[in-house]
Amino acid sequence: MVSKLKAELAYETVKNYSTNYNEMFVRDKVHHLVNRFCSKYSVREVSVDMFEGMDEWLINALKEENRLWAPGIEIISLRITKPQIPEAIRSNYELVEKMKVEYMI
Repeated sequence: MVSKLKAELAYETVKNYSTNYNEMFVRDKVHHLVNRFCSKYSVREVSVDMFEGMDEWLINALKEENRLWAPGIEIISLRITKPQIPEAIRSNYELVEKMKVEYMI
């Protein structure tokens, strides 16, 4: 994740939120936004179908949330890694998918 302060708003941002502004308005929010995104979709949708567009969605969501509270922070880029699905959830998912295919046959 790459962000920077806009020169004209840098002083105000640091004055209002200290030098930890990045953690408050970027890192912590990424975690929250990813959880919000993932809670709306299935494991397959998040890890296969929609993962490709997740970075762009996160950037836009961060920009929108920061527009009001921290307009001095500019999000330049963001890249998340593919989620690690716990073994129990993955094996259960594969079993359900296998049962769906067998049912269709």
